Amino acid sequence: MALNNHTLPSRVMVGDGASKSVGTEAKKMGATKVLLVSDKGVEGAGLVGPIKEAFEKAGLGCEVYLDVEPNPTDEQVRGADKTYKDGGCDFVVALGGGSVMDVAKAVRILAKHPGDILDFDFTKGGMGKITANQPPLICMSTTSGTGSEVSVGAIVTDTTNHTKRTIVSPFIVPTMALDDPLLTHGLPPFHTAATGMDALTHAIEAYTARNSSPLGAATAIRAIKMISENLITAVKEPNDGKARHNMMYAAMLAGIAFSQDGLGTVHATAHQLSTEFGFAHGMANAIMLVPVMKFNLDKVASKYAEVAVALGANPGQSESALAEEAIKRVEQLRADSGLPGLIREGKGAKAADLKKLAAQAMNDMCHFTNPKQCNPQVMHDLFAEAGADAA
Repeated sequence: MALNNHTLPSRVMVGDGASKSVGTEAKKMGATKVLLVSDKGVEGAGLVGPIKEAFEKAGLGCEVYLDVEPNPTDEQVRGADKTYKDGGCDFVVALGGGSVMDVAKAVRILAKHPGDILDFDFTKGGMGKITANQPPLICMSTTSGTGSEVSVGAIVTDTTNHTKRTIVSPFIVPTMALDDPLLTHGLPPFHTAATGMDALTHAIEAYTARNSSPLGAATAIRAIKMISENLITAVKEPNDGKARHNMMYAAMLAGIAFSQDGLGTVHATAHQLSTEFGFAHGMANAIMLVPVMKFNLDKVASKYAEVAVALGANPGQSESALAEEAIKRVEQLRADSGLPGLIREGKGAKAADLKKLAAQAMNDMCHFTNPKQCNPQVMHDLFAEAGADAA
């Protein structure tokens, strides 16, 4: 039997108002001065001020780093690391989406480990270099998608060659997650849809990963069902408390799932669209999900049949019919969310770009846990099927 090696979050609090306890929780963990990592959009939404006040009430000092952008870079990590060290901080808090949490995780590593963040890339043996000697980290997600608040990974863009570098270790799972659905009520429809489709991709890829485990499968299939039932409501009725709560829970469950079992070729291809053309990560996943599901179909038809039922399909059909319906329902959910379904509807990738994109995707670590391996031509064809411009 396979040996399953599971990494689970230590503490997770989910519910309206969870973020209000951040000051007291940080103090209980021994904080004296916190680095708050966020971004200017979150600050503009009025979410940074109350968190700073929570630290003040708890008697904690606070430095703030806001220069995080989507698809965060090594340069942004270095800037945040400098703020942490120059400010004499001993604790890290992330308030934002996946990009913010990735930077916070990177700062946490560099606080006690010498070197540059790119030295900890998985392909350079980074997992073996990362130890438990790190300051505590509390993550508060302002989206319902990445699952980074409970995950073992962080993604950083290498600005020298515009590639995404993956940092993976059981020791970078945040110390605590405070998942407060109220932080997501102001999220615009596009971002709600994109992060929701990101969570769906996490769940489907984890459920069908090469080394799928009972733990990963259980959390993944529950996440798929919750996303199917709540995403469109959250997009169209942003202040619907039940939908926002369920989407936050689903994203967290999907984060646990892929931390156990990995992802797949959807993420391997989507990463290239983000680094080369600036696609929002969730939108890139939404575009690539259906082409990759079609490619994987013959290998994981039985699992796709189960996915279809979680998406609301009538279970009284043949396995093959249900597997096909899973793909149709995913495509319908993407369309109903308002996200584009083709690369050229976002930012055009030309036919001449596809060879480069395919080569980079082949070497993305997410490809290795896909249930069915690609060759360069197949990877090229997946981008073409996803609607890259023909010329």
